[in-house]
Amino acid sequence: MIKEFTLTDFVDVIMKSGTPKATKVNQVKTRPDYNPATDYYKKIRDLIIQIHKDDLDIDELNKIIPSVPENKKSEYSALLGRKCGLPEDHVELLYLASAMHDLGKIGIPDSILLKPGKLDAEEWIIMKSHTVIGAQSLANSRFRLIQLAESIARSHHERWDGNGYPDGLKGVEIPMEARIVSIVDSFDAMLSQRPYKKPMPFDEVLEIIRSERALAFDPAIVDIFLANIAEFQSVATALSD
Repeated sequence: MIKEFTLTDFVDVIMKSGTPKATKVNQVKTRPDYNPATDYYKKIRDLIIQIHKDDLDIDELNKIIPSVPENKKSEYSALLGRKCGLPEDHVELLYLASAMHDLGKIGIPDSILLKPGKLDAEEWIIMKSHTVIGAQSLANSRFRLIQLAESIARSHHERWDGNGYPDGLKGVEIPMEARIVSIVDSFDAMLSQRPYKKPMPFDEVLEIIRSERALAFDPAIVDIFLANIAEFQSVATALSD
């Protein structure tokens, strides 16, 4: 059984000097050694492992929270954040925070998380709770990185039309960073192999994203994403599994 936990006290100790400035992100596979902000990320991840050392499968943890935050979703998030005009220091935080968006899946049973078929109604309710579990795990931090990670973890499955979860937020009620991660999370998921599905063709993925403009996704951010799709495709190719 997964134990209830919060990272706040641990993170406050680790980050007592504040989050240092990171190097520029989105230079796929060309960045130098990781910067101090990434070291903080690693320490936070190590603390999660220590808290759950008796009940975590490390392979599954690697899927939920990458061992280093150089992964497609972080790259996509930072790229889209920059294209949306976020300041560079905020893009750097988004790069790291977005890697923790599915932290709450630690609290979802493997029988649901790895099920090779469609979830039933009861299982789907449990799966949706990963947003709240993740947010609660990151709650009450004094630091911007963890505050942003909490916001994204809770709201990345909200929908522009208000039919998302867990809070039914609508439009600009949804934090902008969560709206960004929502698009790139869906983009990556559709292009990826899962226990219950094969990767979808690239053109079909784009068509679905277009069709969800102003429904699931912020229409302005979708337009920016599609206008720069060649760059996202380059990241997908460079970081392909």
